[in-house]
Amino acid sequence: MKRLVVLATGTFGSPKKWNPLLERLSKEDLLEGSDWLIFNHCGLWDFRAFRKFFTKSIELLSLELKAKIEQYYLAALANGEPYDDIIFIGHSFGGLMVRQAYLLATGAYAGTVKSQVPWTDKVSRFVLIASTNRGFEPDNVLISALVNLSSATGFLPILRDGVQGSAFVTNLRISWIRYITSLEGREPVMIQLLGTEDGVVRREDSIDLRQFPNGVQFDVSGANHDNLYRPQGRGSEAHEEWELRYKLLLWAILRCDPKKPEQIPSALQESVTVDQGESYTESKTVFIVHGIRDGNSGWVSQLADQISRRANGNLAVVRSNYGYFSAFNFFFPWLRRQNIRWFQDQYSYRFALNPKAEFYFIGHSNGTYVLGESLKRVSAMKFKRIYLAGSVLPREYPWQERFDLDQVKELRNDRSCSDWPVGILCSGLRGLGMKDIGTGGFDGFNFADNRTEEVYYYKGGHGEPLEKENQSSILAFTLDGDRSHPSNLLESTQISSKFQWFSLMAPYFAPLLLLLVFCIASLWGWWIFQDFMWNNLEFWIKFIMSAAILYFVYAFAKTG
Repeated sequence: MKRLVVLATGTFGSPKKWNPLLERLSKEDLLEGSDWLIFNHCGLWDFRAFRKFFTKSIELLSLELKAKIEQYYLAALANGEPYDDIIFIGHSFGGLMVRQAYLLATGAYAGTVKSQVPWTDKVSRFVLIASTNRGFEPDNVLISALVNLSSATGFLPILRDGVQGSAFVTNLRISWIRYITSLEGREPVMIQLLGTEDGVVRREDSIDLRQFPNGVQFDVSGANHDNLYRPQGRGSEAHEEWELRYKLLLWAILRCDPKKPEQIPSALQESVTVDQGESYTESKTVFIVHGIRDGNSGWVSQLADQISRRANGNLAVVRSNYGYFSAFNFFFPWLRRQNIRWFQDQYSYRFALNPKAEFYFIGHSNGTYVLGESLKRVSAMKFKRIYLAGSVLPREYPWQERFDLDQVKELRNDRSCSDWPVGILCSGLRGLGMKDIGTGGFDGFNFADNRTEEVYYYKGGHGEPLEKENQSSILAFTLDGDRSHPSNLLESTQISSKFQWFSLMAPYFAPLLLLLVFCIASLWGWWIFQDFMWNNLEFWIKFIMSAAILYFVYAFAKTG
């Protein structure tokens, strides 16, 4: 049998670290004569690898890996020795790369086609070694800051793609499950080896592998994220530990059958245990995501309680976990985007729990922004019905594309007549160049057909559609598709012409207001520093008083 073994190392998995394992594997009878494609993609061991760490995303590296596999495959074909079997091994980020390369070649993503080089049919197994299947979670301030910098600027793109809840990881997880499910018994073997002392990957991060009969996760005693695949230390005890670990790796790469976990070799039974995962029965998942000047109390809890009462045990409710979200936070693009990763991660996690579940969304204010941006970034994300209230998405939001990609089946947009956060604030922010938000929750969306419904106008402000008397209508639409409207809605001719005028003029007033604030701040700064001297008591009084005023204004804005 002619075999190709593809290994994608982790970010800092230098060739030196892998050599002891690879040298032994290459001498095994069942691997003798195999071709080896070692993809040492990035790290600190040479300039080229170091440069890739700063310039290449996981998505681009996966595409590069796919191209290399196809070169190997065509070369073997030209030599008259085509591959009968392909085995993938991936460590840490490398586990994401091997799966992405495979999916790209199968044409599993929307808008892609299957590779003309038919190597994917030869793939028999994926052996993932501490693979970050759910992405990594930033665990300190520095890493979190670097991830945010990467997301905002594109610097260190490997962090942007590899973080938990990124668009890349979310698309990969969902598309992987959908594609593997479509194989209907022809899926490759999928094994995740995870050390019990791994501080990067958690056991529940591999739910998407354990959904299949050919998928299993093994917990390896005493191993951490970096030493599972290589010997540690010297002496007889370290040697014995490595010998046992090597037997485990060899068994996983060549012989392990996830359908028969009871066949674990007796020599390995003390160092490895099978993680059977959990069983989930929910057939529907409803996301309830609040927005500006709101938290999880009030209407969120009321709707969640009503849904739970009618769920009969087969419906899960997912509420946002980020607490109160102020209008001050909404003003800054990086703050209003900070919950997108949470939403994308939760969606992919819930999808992995039950790939057959139907998804629904109820969102208000900035929650609608989180949804809209996620749908644009994650083409694999799909909802049966979406309910929006006080939406801050622009009127020209591309709903046509969302429907064309089958991401949405039905949409309802509820609008209020005196919604100042949408009609005034969002309109004004567009005048400052923020085109990712808009007045869709006041003026309505430019797209309309029989799959969408505009419900207007509620008599009241930003949260009026979510008042208790209107919640039965929300649930009837979201869960049952009932399109009946609440009573006492106003006609367009009944809403305030003054409010409409201010909404229309806000984009022009906003730059002037910002200029006025800048002028006042400049004069204030001049007033403080005009008599600057380190020993000037008057200067320090003005400075401390101004700092106190600014702090109280900031504290008030954060709660407003």
